[in-house]
Amino acid sequence: MAPYTILVGSYAESLYVLEFDPSAKTLKLNQSLKVGYHPSWITVHPTDKSLIYTALEQKDGEVIVLKYAEGTLTELQRAPSGGRDPCTVLASEGELIVGNYTEGNVSFTPLSTSEPYLSPEKMYTVVMPHVEQPGLVADRQESSHPHQVVFTSDESEILVPDLGADKTYRLRRGEDGQWALSDESFSYEAGSGPRHLVLSGTELFTLLELSSHLSAIDFPTGTLIGVASTLDPPPARDALLAGPAGPRLAAELLIANQLGGQWKYLYASNRNDPAPAGDTVAIFSLAERGAPILASEVRTGQKHVRGMMFGGPDDRYLVTGGKDGGGVKVWERVSGGRGLRELASVDVESPTSFLWM
Repeated sequence: MAPYTILVGSYAESLYVLEFDPSAKTLKLNQSLKVGYHPSWITVHPTDKSLIYTALEQKDGEVIVLKYAEGTLTELQRAPSGGRDPCTVLASEGELIVGNYTEGNVSFTPLSTSEPYLSPEKMYTVVMPHVEQPGLVADRQESSHPHQVVFTSDESEILVPDLGADKTYRLRRGEDGQWALSDESFSYEAGSGPRHLVLSGTELFTLLELSSHLSAIDFPTGTLIGVASTLDPPPARDALLAGPAGPRLAAELLIANQLGGQWKYLYASNRNDPAPAGDTVAIFSLAERGAPILASEVRTGQKHVRGMMFGGPDDRYLVTGGKDGGGVKVWERVSGGRGLRELASVDVESPTSFLWM
């Protein structure tokens, strides 16, 4: 089996190019490209897979266009992100969409697969509704904090989980062709902090960072189907309100088909576990409609597991990163998907997000 290339974003100053060989079970660093402060999220153009985008999660937010060719990343262009601390980036055929966490807005910049790759002079922003007073977790919910931008399957809507507002906002195109807030949104328990989500058919699953829970909502009605804890046993509420340094916090949410079966599994990462064996990946069964059922937990040996991503045939492999230790690891899904087996690892600084090329 031919090796895979994995691109890595970080909370350092570099993007990394890794090579994973599933036959030899090896993972090695091929390139480290210094681009600036906290290139924490990376994404790829939907049709030209050689074009890569990242954002610098800093006060004067920037987005960077890069070219991936012959195993190497090179920088092509920089442009403003439209706000402070861009933490999520999504490329469509004609727009680069950026969620600016601290600014509380989502920006839209026209893009092309040839020069000029971005046209920042034509950028516009959608501002999230003002948070009238701090949420239950005051130091994290003092204002709106869009944490992800996700298309619905037909790309008629963009879903934006807002950690500061305990809502997921729904954006639709207006008559002028630009995206705008709709009158509809999904609400969550106060202080829960929606971070990331996945949409599967008529079920919307949302990872609630501040409460370490997983919410299942009927889409598009918004009816609550069920809620499950990402931690076993579930944490006490007072521990969750202890502040960012106190509790364990949910981080990433992925979905994959059962290997050789009919249903799906959800995979949620949890950060800041004090156990020597490191943070966990919680795996949930979706065999029935309703609250996801915890199938297993896998200890990663990593600290502050922030990002994960599937790759390979049938999403057989999972890559995880420990921002505060443990480097990058590639796992193989086993037992139909309810378990993970470590295959390879490599040490790079502060990995936070991934792309399988």
